[in-house]
Amino acid sequence: MHLCCDDCWTGEIDDAEPRAIRWATRDLAREMSPAWGKFHYTEGNGLFTACGVPVVLFEVDGSPQEKELGRVDCRRCLARMSRVPANG
Repeated sequence: MHLCCDDCWTGEIDDAEPRAIRWATRDLAREMSPAWGKFHYTEGNGLFTACGVPVVLFEVDGSPQEKELGRVDCRRCLARMSRVPANG
């Protein structure tokens, strides 16, 4: 069962595992020291989160960061994750 939109499952994807993802937020005042957002749930190609937010790709400073699912702290993603049975 997929939690993310179909756009995360387009193209050649070899069963990409679910993972937590976050990215740095930037504005003119914080360009050199970005703040990090919450960890979201993503799967597949990782273009969108389970709560429907597009992932901001900016790999210059290590953003986005991917971690294990236990790091997810977005309340909307957690709510979607809790609706899935334990056996998938």
